[in-house]
Amino acid sequence: MSDKKKQAQLAFKAICKALDDNNWRYDKDTDKMSIVCGARGDDLPIPLRITIDGDRALLRMSSYVNSIPESKRMEAAAVICSINYRLVSGCFDYDIRDGEVSYRQSISFADSVLSDAMCEYLLFCVCSTVDEYNDKIADYIGGKMSFEEIMRKAFE
Repeated sequence: MSDKKKQAQLAFKAICKALDDNNWRYDKDTDKMSIVCGARGDDLPIPLRITIDGDRALLRMSSYVNSIPESKRMEAAAVICSINYRLVSGCFDYDIRDGEVSYRQSISFADSVLSDAMCEYLLFCVCSTVDEYNDKIADYIGGKMSFEEIMRKAFE
């Protein structure tokens, strides 16, 4: 077995252990080294997909947030950029073609071992960031918040 494969398997075991230690329910595909789970935010659910890319020695967590309607996609690009400007870790990805917004957090495990604390931090970071912004984005999409209001909120 290659060193990359061994490292990838160790990373997969580490993230599974962090989920187990925190009593998360999840579905895993050991062959693909992927996990699907979710959390409940203050107001909206937080779907979470975790994948291990052994070739790039990368653990990636992503969470689908919402889809922006075509009429708001250009403004939404400014909104997502403004939100990303404030983030310390991770970012919101935005596909202007279909309006999909998701949050992504990645970490390299090249020549290293992921600690329990790091895995827990990554889970917390994804969930807390998505929880902080998913309702604002939903309010903007639903017309409860104007472009000016969400831009102001992005910088609070």
